[in-house]
Amino acid sequence: MNDFEMPVHPEFNQPNSDQQDSVNKPNTVDQVNNSEAEPNVEEPELEEKAETQNNAETERNAEKTEPELNFEQQKLEIPHVDFDKVDFVQKDGRTYMPSLIRPEDEDNFEIKRDFYMNGYIVLSDSVHRIRTYEIADQYLNVFQQMDQRDFYWLKFIARFKSVQSLQLINQTHLSSGIFSKFQMWSSLNKLQRLGLIQKWKYFHPIVNKNIHVFTLTVNGFRFLETFWGDQKYFQPQNFYRLNPLFHVRFWETCDVYQVLSTLPAFKGYTTIFNGYPKQDIPLVPSPLQISIELIPNTLENLVFYTCLQTDSISYYQDVVTKWSKFTDEGQNSTRPVADLPAGKNILAFYCPTLECGNNLSQQLNLANWNFTSIFLIGTFIKTKGIQNAFFLPQGDKNELCQLKFDNLLKKDQKSSENNDSQKEQ
Repeated sequence: MNDFEMPVHPEFNQPNSDQQDSVNKPNTVDQVNNSEAEPNVEEPELEEKAETQNNAETERNAEKTEPELNFEQQKLEIPHVDFDKVDFVQKDGRTYMPSLIRPEDEDNFEIKRDFYMNGYIVLSDSVHRIRTYEIADQYLNVFQQMDQRDFYWLKFIARFKSVQSLQLINQTHLSSGIFSKFQMWSSLNKLQRLGLIQKWKYFHPIVNKNIHVFTLTVNGFRFLETFWGDQKYFQPQNFYRLNPLFHVRFWETCDVYQVLSTLPAFKGYTTIFNGYPKQDIPLVPSPLQISIELIPNTLENLVFYTCLQTDSISYYQDVVTKWSKFTDEGQNSTRPVADLPAGKNILAFYCPTLECGNNLSQQLNLANWNFTSIFLIGTFIKTKGIQNAFFLPQGDKNELCQLKFDNLLKKDQKSSENNDSQKEQ
């Protein structure tokens, strides 16, 4: 299996996004258990049964004690799941990255809006089923039709801007049993019917199948602005003017969050941080900030920028220049980052491949700046494990030097105090 092949996901039951395709039978148990097999992305029954079976499931669960949910607030608060219980990350830290595609796939990237509601084969019938809005007061009625799980998935999609269905399935595994896949699909169907999210169709070149992608609609954006106007959300009209590859950049952000949030060393995260423009220390907006103990008892705040293999260098030159000013040329590495706990701030780049990371490090001359920067490499997460996927720019050639953080996978961080990060050329 090469760096870009997709290993099996234990429960990747993504429905086929072609509404008129015939129903395919799910893979056999032997196929699912084969670690080199492709994920099973064809089980239309899962989405089709979501609404009906979720009703029965809700009745059954009514008798059970369930954690009280409140996703109407700013934070998407769910209990942190133990690393040992996360299915989509192996115990050695390896996992697939749904955003990980080849450079030629970036060149040929295509994604299309899909207006077919589940169960409809005629476009006009499906579009007629989607709610429209004439005045903002209609959002009040819709708000009353939604439950806490609907709020959660709407705000999760809003937070990460564009999310693959596989990533949504991963998120159910991170919810400590609060969400089931049936409940997730039921909420997605409901949110689409209410006109708050947009479904897209993307032919995934690694999975070799069509998958669903979800973003906000303009009404979804306005709905959130109406009730949570103090938050910053990505305006979905931007998808009409931005390069479609921005979807991949957003998927990378979600991948990085989901992989790092499974770790015992993970301490928190925020999204969208642009420094402090009013104090004349702005940053190029960062889509993700992670608080984590890379070394035991030492808190680092990683301010991430996700990279494409076909990016130009000018964008990152602006990133580095503004970061240098934000850190007072490396003299102040503890300036507050959003509402993360106090720690050392590190400029972090996620790159799909080591080649991509080396090119960026060399063009930016990162080893010669007075602040710390770090790289997280997607193909190394997949083949070597998250603990072996961090790199540091070093030397006159600005080559990336591998770091090893074996403590990342250890539940008891204090027991790893003497396990310092080791460098490997």
